[in-house]
Amino acid sequence: ALTDSDRGRFGTGWPGVGDEDTVWRMWPLIWDLGGDVVADDGKHIGFGDTGTRALEVVAALARDKSVYVDPKPGSEQMYQVFLSNRMGMAVTGPWQLPDIRQAEIDYHVVPLPTFSGRPVTISGPDTWTVFDNGAARTKAAKTFVSWLMQPAQDVHWDIDAGSLPLSRRTRDLPAWQHQENDTEGLDVFTKALDSARVRPVHAAYPQISQALGQAVVAVLLGRSSPAQALRSCAADANAALLIPR
Repeated sequence: ALTDSDRGRFGTGWPGVGDEDTVWRMWPLIWDLGGDVVADDGKHIGFGDTGTRALEVVAALARDKSVYVDPKPGSEQMYQVFLSNRMGMAVTGPWQLPDIRQAEIDYHVVPLPTFSGRPVTISGPDTWTVFDNGAARTKAAKTFVSWLMQPAQDVHWDIDAGSLPLSRRTRDLPAWQHQENDTEGLDVFTKALDSARVRPVHAAYPQISQALGQAVVAVLLGRSSPAQALRSCAADANAALLIPR
């Protein structure tokens, strides 16, 4: 419905590299259908059936030429298409708002579309890694990270870097409230934190992501059906889950 071929406007876009940027957009679809990244037994993927249904959405977008497939890593090309008013909807996060505002386009932010109508989305928090370079330096690093996570520091990080609050205490600060009120759509992203899920911390996740990424690209480019792509994904991902770690 958002596609206008005569004017060269795509309905939406999808990264077509096969990396995690390609994959993370799939998990809300799978979760909404009742699937999961890893099954309860820990030996199989948890999206054997739901993954096929999710890939059917990708196939439909590709079939009617309503999706712009970005062939380059980083999705910068895809976002440029959106910022130039040649894409109706971009699935993205709050980090994109500064660029959108700078482009001075008329935009609105809405929750991610779902099968069920329930709010389902993904949160991809960054990981801060502290290296063990001796007891004194480790203690100092932990002290610094603990300080950085406090609302007074967190709010500056969020406003300047396009991140979301790490806690409700940060969210309640006047500085963040002012930022929300002054930025169209930011409150939609903040509210989404209440229903957001994160990917599991699992040793085999990189292999699962790679397998699913290849499946998405195969469907986006019309090289495979959703069922065929998911079978290939499951074979590789399940094999990775069986490797002792």
